[in-house]
Amino acid sequence: MEVTLGDTGAAFGDPLTNAVVEGIAMNVVMAHYEERGWSVSDVSDRKCGWDVTCTAPGRSELHLEVKGISGARLRFVLTANEYRTAAADSAWRLVAVTDALGNRPAITELTGAEVVAGSRPMTYQYCPTAGE
Repeated sequence: MEVTLGDTGAAFGDPLTNAVVEGIAMNVVMAHYEERGWSVSDVSDRKCGWDVTCTAPGRSELHLEVKGISGARLRFVLTANEYRTAAADSAWRLVAVTDALGNRPAITELTGAEVVAGSRPMTYQYCPTAGE
């Protein structure tokens, strides 16, 4: 899920725009890390709590959660799985691409601890019986 941000704050974008923003963000992040000597693998379809695994000889593996944002404000939504992984996995980083649809997308990298410290709950799900 991607967040479209304007002057008035966060709002959920339409599915087509979200897919475009997400694709741009993934490409920008993967190219950014490849340029710095990392081998990158897209693992976003595995639902493991991050989108890209980065490896390089002599370096610790990185687990990157990529967030694409069409606006300039650094604000995004995390899934419960992403939040749990941020809290538990020292290799996890959130890499946000702001202004993803503009001429100069910007990358911001945050540690899991930074993301956990700056996150606030915004929704809850009611489940009257287990397993639903």
